[in-house]
Amino acid sequence: TGDIYLPAFEKDCTFTDPTLSFSGRDKFVSNVKNLVPIVKFLKQDGTNKSDLLDISLNEEEGYVETRWNMVGDLYALPWKPAIDVIGRTKFWYRQSKSNDD
Repeated sequence: TGDIYLPAFEKDCTFTDPTLSFSGRDKFVSNVKNLVPIVKFLKQDGTNKSDLLDISLNEEEGYVETRWNMVGDLYALPWKPAIDVIGRTKFWYRQSKSNDD
């Protein structure tokens, strides 16, 4: 959706996936804003969804891990591919000392 709850991210946080890595909340916001129009174009008139398969909390190491399944049709492309991707995301956290960020 592109909706980001900014207080959940530190200003100097790092985002990493198998294809890229970058630092900074402002860079994350910029990247999401750039991706939203592309995603909207690709999924037009398609059936798309993302299902949460599992969520777990690892308090000892300080992260929440999710497993998800993203399914959809990319009808905007001439060959109309379908996607069915299972992935996982880890969100590391620190206890907040203030609400200033």
